[in-house]
Amino acid sequence: RGEDDDTNARSAPRGEDDDTNAQRAKRRRAAPAPSDGAIDAADLRLLESLPRELGLREFRFLARGHKGVVYVANYAYAGRTGRVAIKVCRDGGARQEERWLRRCNELDIGASLVSAEDDCVVMEYVEGPSIGEALDGAVPPGVLFKALRDLLGQCSRLDQQGWDKREMNRCQKHVIVSREGRSTLLDFERCQESAKPCNVTGLAQYLTQAWAVGKLR
Repeated sequence: RGEDDDTNARSAPRGEDDDTNAQRAKRRRAAPAPSDGAIDAADLRLLESLPRELGLREFRFLARGHKGVVYVANYAYAGRTGRVAIKVCRDGGARQEERWLRRCNELDIGASLVSAEDDCVVMEYVEGPSIGEALDGAVPPGVLFKALRDLLGQCSRLDQQGWDKREMNRCQKHVIVSREGRSTLLDFERCQESAKPCNVTGLAQYLTQAWAVGKLR
């Protein structure tokens, strides 16, 4: 009995660690949500200098990536109102993102481009769970498989154009799934032309990993 008690005592912390690791992994897969975190002063000046005709207001922090920071704002433009995402990325990253997002929009891929400046890109703000969260059960199975078919079609169109997004094998946070089963690809600054694009192959690798741990069964 004493040995059992010792074993239980030793195993309890490991269970807590497992829970913590699972929670961390879930956060890594989660789509970011707007927050009231402080906005960098230089970024705020840049945001406030965007064209007045866009009617941008109420800037909020959304996410920080390897090459930039994303904010959300309300807008009133051309008789329409809603929310946009503003990606601030200096050192030429914004123009790279704009170029590829504009080209992908022509294939009905990506969030709709609204405006772009030298250091930032303004685009449609797409709400919904990430593909990683969708695979975790955030959407019904029917919606998930509809979104996966849509995503596969988009990857196929990119391959046909000879454009490689370069991250489909780890796309858990780079795809947003709508309630209707629409997939929206995000982050195009690493996109490039390629004689051997591997968007479909990369997505297949990602989904194979998901299947291996039971998320597609």
